[in-house]
Amino acid sequence: MSRVGKLPIIIPDNIKISIEKNHITFDSGKHKKTYEVSNGLIVEFKDKILKLTSSDKKDRILSSKIGMDRNNLKNIVQGFISPYKITLEINGVGYKASVDKNLLNLTLGYSHDIFYGLPNGITATFEKPNLIILTGEDKILVGQVASEIINFRPPEPYKGKGVKIFGKQILRKEGKKK
Repeated sequence: MSRVGKLPIIIPDNIKISIEKNHITFDSGKHKKTYEVSNGLIVEFKDKILKLTSSDKKDRILSSKIGMDRNNLKNIVQGFISPYKITLEINGVGYKASVDKNLLNLTLGYSHDIFYGLPNGITATFEKPNLIILTGEDKILVGQVASEIINFRPPEPYKGKGVKIFGKQILRKEGKKK
């Protein structure tokens, strides 16, 4: 059995859980999230501790799914406690971003501006004109939105212009020599 899957998930008092077969619903009062556990896994919840076990101990595929489902459930609980945050950095002359309600406006050196609609649950704020801070309670969704924004103008290796995660090093190449 998976070592990670054996670990229990401790649920805080402010989060309510309801379990129906393979569906687990988390409710914090403000937000509600449902997760579907893989078939063949048994969910046990007592004394504010959530545990996953396999119905067949010898099935290796189920054993691997226990660890994945346990980590996904832990990430949901962590998101309710404190939201996930990713900071993106925009490098380049004239590159900038702004937000209007749920619409992100990116000027990234193309002949047109890029308008990106932020999904529900994701908010964008700006520390400086070149730093975008994405926050949300769903770790997967925050990472997906950051990845989509980076794909509009990935950092290029010669000058380092583009959108990247703040603090991430870009492998730089040497330019042409005369």
